[in-house]
Amino acid sequence: MNYAYLRVSTDKQNLDSQLHEVISYCKSKGINISARNIFQEIVSTRKEKKDRLELSRLLKLVKQGDMVIVSELSRLGRDTIEVLQTVQKLLYQNIELRLIKENLLIDGADSITAKLIIPMLSAINELERDRISQRTKQALATKKAGGSILGRPKGTFSGSKLDAHLNTIKELLAKTVSVQSIAKIIGTSKQNLHSYIKLRKLKNNHEEEKQKSVRSTQKNCQAKPSSAE
Repeated sequence: MNYAYLRVSTDKQNLDSQLHEVISYCKSKGINISARNIFQEIVSTRKEKKDRLELSRLLKLVKQGDMVIVSELSRLGRDTIEVLQTVQKLLYQNIELRLIKENLLIDGADSITAKLIIPMLSAINELERDRISQRTKQALATKKAGGSILGRPKGTFSGSKLDAHLNTIKELLAKTVSVQSIAKIIGTSKQNLHSYIKLRKLKNNHEEEKQKSVRSTQKNCQAKPSSAE
């Protein structure tokens, strides 16, 4: 089966030029392609891959031996990283990928063209990752130099799986149920629950009762007169 994928970034751009390129290319190469197999979408480059619904639908639909035509390589992702991921996914499924502007035909991961282009994209990918990492470090350094406090604000904490049991934990603690027993009830470890109680600053009535009992015992022992020899 033959497919094509067209994409522009904003509704101010037009898909017609890409559609014309694909149709003209198919005619010149004698490739038959149905209108329903031409996937088109308008989606910003700021959107993540999962938000490119038509591309996701195409990638789920294609199978070994199919052909995918795009006007140019950049249509397959918002950056080199995404482009590489998409190209690799297609080629390792033995999908024939045709790039019109680059005048490339990549027929599976074992083709000569694939062996040339994938390492090249991988190298560019690494450079782009390094560039993003470097920019992030520079931005953090600039913020730090400007007096900004980095990291999570003091006194805040991230969500926990135990938050779903928060009311139960509070109720059982109020009834002086032991941490070990509560941990068994909600299906977690005693250590994990101890940490959660401490982090959330929950009132542990059971622990308080134990401490009161210990203090009372110690007080009684101190007050008891020693027997005469």
